[in-house]
Amino acid sequence: MFDPFNGDGLGETSHLVWTSGKKERVFKGPIFDVCTVERTSSDGRTSTFIEVNSPNWVTVLPWYRNEEGKAMFVMVQQFRHGSSTVTGSFLQESLRRMKIL
Repeated sequence: MFDPFNGDGLGETSHLVWTSGKKERVFKGPIFDVCTVERTSSDGRTSTFIEVNSPNWVTVLPWYRNEEGKAMFVMVQQFRHGSSTVTGSFLQESLRRMKIL
């Protein structure tokens, strides 16, 4: 049985781990980079995967109590290019842009 508290955190899932090899950036963007990375499974299979690398981000969960004392979250409306829709989401910001890193 899997025991998440056995010390290494892997338990019976160690056979699922892939080790990373050569990494190459194929796109550099203002918000994220796209890389290819070669990975090898514990049974010896090797394949190339696509990896999206982004800076460290923080999600802010601002909240307040309304007039009735009910806890409310502050969210922003944003257009999401992936779904071509406007959605509500929590505020997010790059830690570098905030000068924390």
